[in-house]
Amino acid sequence: MIHMNISLDTTELKKVRIRIDDGKKVRRTKYAVYADAALPKIIKILNGRKPKSLGAVTGPGAFSATRTGVALMNALAYGLNIPIAALSRAQFDSSEPLPPATKPPIAVHYGMPPNITMKKMK
Repeated sequence: MIHMNISLDTTELKKVRIRIDDGKKVRRTKYAVYADAALPKIIKILNGRKPKSLGAVTGPGAFSATRTGVALMNALAYGLNIPIAALSRAQFDSSEPLPPATKPPIAVHYGMPPNITMKKMK
């Protein structure tokens, strides 16, 4: 395991942001892709190395994109048996250390009740 924390923000539609914190400095990358394209980007950054912990911005944000990003990072944390931190956008954008990570899963914060279906007509 290396001293690296990887965090993901997919709260905006067709925008994936990845934060890489190696303990010395924080770097961020941005891609104009949908959330489901984040995994290959993370795998390339890790390059076979196991991070110390993961993080994900839990919202509020684009409904499906946010859910996809959080589910991806929960699955990675579970599969790698490492902790994960639930982040706000402000925490992701900061250069401060991330909040304490816990065992997965973390939950999505929608900001309002989800409304994904139309009301039935009588």
